This record gives sequence, structure tokens and C-alpha cells, in this order.
Amino acid sequence: MYGHNIGSNNAEYDIFADASVMYIRINTLKPHDKRLAKDPARYFRIFMSDPAEFWYGPG
Repeated sequence: MYGHNIGSNNAEYDIFADASVMYIRINTLKPHDKRLAKDPARYFRIFMSDPAEFWYGPG
């Protein structure tokens, strides 16, 4: 698992998709969801372990 939103900030998705392995992510940034939703056939092995920040509510 990769638990931090630092550095390239989601470049790992293509690495895991190319390797055809399952990946469980624990970041909550909504842009990550949007990127994966653009190509569900490519990223279908990538799962999120918690809800996106959108559902946390303000504050």
C-alpha cells in the first residue's frame, strides 16, 4: 500500500495497471477518483480503502 500524497501524486497507478496486480490505495483526494474513473478497464484492479475527502464534510 501507498499511504501518502507526496511527490508525483498518483503516478503509481500506471505502474500497477501495467503490472496487472491489485493495488489498495488509502489516499482520499477526489482527483484520484476522477483519474481512475476515466479508464475503468485499465484501473479495475485499483481499490480505495476509505471514502474520498468529498464525503468527510466541511471542517
